[in-house]
Amino acid sequence: MSNQRKSTRQRVLKGAVAVGDDPNHEIPCTIRDMSYTGCKIRVGKSILPDKFELKIDFDGISVASEVVWRRHPDIGVRFVGPLKSTTMKRVQIPMPTE
Repeated sequence: MSNQRKSTRQRVLKGAVAVGDDPNHEIPCTIRDMSYTGCKIRVGKSILPDKFELKIDFDGISVASEVVWRRHPDIGVRFVGPLKSTTMKRVQIPMPTE
């Protein structure tokens, strides 16, 4: 497959969730590589819809996304909306308390 990406992807390992039409149903996934225009994710046994909101708590962002390709166990994703800032649900490094 030739590389048709608009921007270079960087290898990462981040937890995320995909949210489809039902905002109460989150599908956990792992981001394997990422750029400003898309990413490659790995989803367990859940079925990922073709269009969804990808929430990345570690970065405090979410973005409207769509599936470009599926090759088990990986899924290629294109970002189709602007990055939106969200509230982080967890802190990756404990902050000192005084």
